[in-house]
Amino acid sequence: MTPHRMTVSVWGRPKQGKTYLGFTFPAPILVIEIGETGSEVNLPRFPGKDIRVHSLQMSALTPGLGDYQKLLIEFEKLLREAVDPKNGIATLLVDSSSKLWKTVREVKVEEQRVRALATTARKGTQARQTDYELANEYFEQVVLVARSNPQLNIVLVHRDRETWATDDEGRAHATGQYEPREFKDVSFLVNVVIKVGQGFKVDPRTKERRALPQHTIELCNYRPELEGRQEFLLDYDKIAQLIWGDRDADN
Repeated sequence: MTPHRMTVSVWGRPKQGKTYLGFTFPAPILVIEIGETGSEVNLPRFPGKDIRVHSLQMSALTPGLGDYQKLLIEFEKLLREAVDPKNGIATLLVDSSSKLWKTVREVKVEEQRVRALATTARKGTQARQTDYELANEYFEQVVLVARSNPQLNIVLVHRDRETWATDDEGRAHATGQYEPREFKDVSFLVNVVIKVGQGFKVDPRTKERRALPQHTIELCNYRPELEGRQEFLLDYDKIAQLIWGDRDADN
């Protein structure tokens, strides 16, 4: 089957197989690791596969603006390396995109706060509380830059968080439901959104129930009829087969 480029967002609870799914994409894979991820655990499962992990970590326990800015400079350098066709990278994996967005937010919010303080000092007006629009714009630009290479797969790994609701008396309570953490609205930036979780499959021979990674396709711009479909042990080949398999057979 002909390889196809995909831009994918993967999210779910910790230790459910998000990084593993990213590692099944075509190599060479350039991994930009921000924060604690599953790279170290999953690398031995792919012996001989060209997976290049670049870990970007804060050097201070309580990082300041300069630490966040340095990390972004290093990230942008690796992004350019992945996008340059001369380097032959087949897949860019950002793990986790939640930590990247948080880093961008810290930098942009602080930069805007400093500018606002300078302005208010001159004009004698009150500083305005900033929002996250600049951080969102930066994140969108990252994806657009990566997509400028038509041969590059992009996998954005998101952590999750539990959602909260307020009852009629104004009391907050956990809902037991989860959503992607930080920059959630990536549906207009990616072609596929996959939620990674756990499910149970009955062994036809022993009749025993086995816990297995279960993937839900929440968005598929290529074939919307796949949205809501659940699959066990989904990987790049299976995703491509679901989307393009029968079409390739017709060509």
